[in-house]
Amino acid sequence: NEEFERLMGPELDTSRVADRSAVETTLEEARRSSVILSPGEAEAWLLVLNEARLALAARLGIEEEGWGEDEAALASNPTLAFLHYLTYLHGELTMVLMERL
Repeated sequence: NEEFERLMGPELDTSRVADRSAVETTLEEARRSSVILSPGEAEAWLLVLNEARLALAARLGIEEEGWGEDEAALASNPTLAFLHYLTYLHGELTMVLMERL
């Protein structure tokens, strides 16, 4: 793990910054008009959404599948509901991209 981080860490950090920047740019464009994502922008969105989902799940202590099945928990916990929404967005974008293959 340490060796991988030493070798790939800077490159991964650069990629993450670029992905976040692409998402931010498309969000700013969406304020003015509709946006059609390029393949690169769509990939950046998938990566950023997944990164956000993983970070949020870690904060909530989620380690297993099935966490989104408890509707009462989703209704009473805004953070959990937001994680559920991010998961929905990630899934929808994945499906749209798969249809275009």
